[in-house]
Amino acid sequence: MRAYQAIVPQGARASLVAKGSARLGAIDLSLEALAVRRESELQFYPSIVSGWMGATHPENPYDVPVHVDALLAGLPAQRYRVETVSTRSAVALGGSWGRWTYDAFIVGANEEAKAQLRNLPDPAAIAQALIAEEPSDALSLYSTSRAVAVPEHLLEDGPVERYMANASQVQASLRGPLLQLPAGALSCNVGVDYRRELMGFNLRLKDADRAVMSSFAACRVPLIDSNMSFPVIEALDLGLGIRGDNYSDIGRVTKQQFGVSWQMTDSLRWQASRAESFRPPSLAELYWRRVVAPMVIYDPKRDETAPITITTGGNPQLRATSRQSSSVSVSFQPRESWQLSAEYWRIKTRGHIAALAPGTLLAYEDFVLPGRILREPPSAEDARMGRPGKLSWLDVSRANVGGATTQGVDLSAEAVFTTSVGTFQPRLLMSLTDKFLYSDLPIRNSWWEDRAGTASEFGTIPKKRAIASLTYTRNQWRASVHARVISSYRDRDLITGEPMQRRVSGGAVWDLHVARDIGNHFRFTAGAFNVTNEEPPFAHVGGSLGFDPSQGDLAGRQIYGRLSAAFD
Repeated sequence: MRAYQAIVPQGARASLVAKGSARLGAIDLSLEALAVRRESELQFYPSIVSGWMGATHPENPYDVPVHVDALLAGLPAQRYRVETVSTRSAVALGGSWGRWTYDAFIVGANEEAKAQLRNLPDPAAIAQALIAEEPSDALSLYSTSRAVAVPEHLLEDGPVERYMANASQVQASLRGPLLQLPAGALSCNVGVDYRRELMGFNLRLKDADRAVMSSFAACRVPLIDSNMSFPVIEALDLGLGIRGDNYSDIGRVTKQQFGVSWQMTDSLRWQASRAESFRPPSLAELYWRRVVAPMVIYDPKRDETAPITITTGGNPQLRATSRQSSSVSVSFQPRESWQLSAEYWRIKTRGHIAALAPGTLLAYEDFVLPGRILREPPSAEDARMGRPGKLSWLDVSRANVGGATTQGVDLSAEAVFTTSVGTFQPRLLMSLTDKFLYSDLPIRNSWWEDRAGTASEFGTIPKKRAIASLTYTRNQWRASVHARVISSYRDRDLITGEPMQRRVSGGAVWDLHVARDIGNHFRFTAGAFNVTNEEPPFAHVGGSLGFDPSQGDLAGRQIYGRLSAAFD
């Protein structure tokens, strides 16, 4: 059926951007406004009919009711259309007050969207058309010559769903030296922040709202400087930070962070940090409309395909996600044109908010918390065969799952070579993920899987990922070539949720960009993504897609051109 579905949505976008800045005495003022209108329409696969063709149907030669399953490729395809209008405006000001510097800004954003499914089959009308006797009223499954093969009333458009999101934020901060220490000035950045969010569904004015009042402070404490003549210490600084957020719906949360920077020599620097953070569930995750829809899914406990209903949408019982991160890094710059760095990082997340995959939920049914899976009572035959009753319902709405613990190393190398024919700048970024322990089920006892190097429907984490680039600059010209490289990884059976022995091949995708300045105000840029038109490799984790959508797509080579202008 995917042969009938669009690879990418058909869409159009119009945007208007305005920016300005001015200096009013000792105050720097800047303004920005953005308005965007987007339209997109995605074509899905044709409608599917499954039912009984009446004995007197014009195309039934058997004179008895016949059960039929057919793909109605002759019908207009189902389409999902989304129209969005969004606006954003910002005002910022800054200046100096003695030895201190102040900044403040106000941001407002609004987005309104409407979405609609079109050409949906009417089950009652299709059932009636399958038992109709008159050719003009009957649904033709086989004829390609009869003029009236598709009665118009078989298809209908779904309701128009309307959504609104509005946010505003005000922040003010003050930074500068607090007191003088032997190694230098102790400097701090303190401020307050107020944010308000609104979200509405289906023309209701105010479905959900949230107000957040925050205060924060961060200080740099110099401990040693070069004048103190400590061996192998040019400078040693300590960084401390704290932030308190008071949410109108979940209460007050306070998080801390600290770090240390050790300048060992002029060219060698070590840094270490540790931070706490958290993410509250968004208003959409909490209050998005819950939808019950039909679905056909494989039931591993009964070894059969079952027609069921699933519930998706928001979950008001969600909790905030907590996170702890730590890192140690070293940077080495032996000369001005060379720079090398390496960073070890570790991130621990708990209470992660995620949508649940139906197949994975069924694969671990025995461990799932109550209320997510519903079955009919087992029949006498089920009891005799030792299997549960028929599957009838799944709740795949978002939930707080176990979380994740991941660690790895990031490497980078960059150089600049200036020659008589231009400037060359090679760059290499590499990320090596050693571990990605992950739990994605609301189960009684968290079950952890190391997903590093293994495909996942929630996003694959290859063990090795790199971006290599070479940029060339000469006068008004600038050109760059990029290679995005990933390593191979184990595939996953989407039906059972289990990793497989087969591997999905890695490889490189090449991009090319060229830009030229025209006069003092214009720049023309052209290029191509996926220059060699590579297709993603086959992967079971993609199900009927046939590829891993987190690592590639079927869009192929994309060519673009852009003309931009800037005026003082």
